[in-house]
Amino acid sequence: YAPLVGTHVFHVRETSLDDPRRLVMQRIWTLAVSPDKRIAQGVMALAEPERWRTGDPELFRSLLPQDLRPLGGCDLYWTRTASGFSGENRHASCRADARAGDAAHTVEYRAELQGDRLALSERLYDAAGRVVMGDAADPFYRFVRRGR
Repeated sequence: YAPLVGTHVFHVRETSLDDPRRLVMQRIWTLAVSPDKRIAQGVMALAEPERWRTGDPELFRSLLPQDLRPLGGCDLYWTRTASGFSGENRHASCRADARAGDAAHTVEYRAELQGDRLALSERLYDAAGRVVMGDAADPFYRFVRRGR
């Protein structure tokens, strides 16, 4: 619940497989309905990640827009598929990636959700459209939900 950021806001955490207390990455996902009735997903980083480390839901009530920083890349637009959902970007919504050191690079995000399986892809492109980071053959990281 983060009313000043959006109606549908998710705190996404990646932890070490052998130690769930060891936080590897955390992001904020915002979801909204786009004008063409698709689900628009924005991905942001936390400006002060240590402050939100515990993932305490009550803490997120105080989340403000200035606590977030947009990541390079593109917002995802989700559509229903025969077997689940697929997320893709729109290049018009892309932002330059600060990791690349200049504004000539963009990041492409893709996602597929089917039942208890999630596949995520991230690729960095240079100004000429060449992949400079990410696997060109199979760009997806594949995740399977396990029982709690």
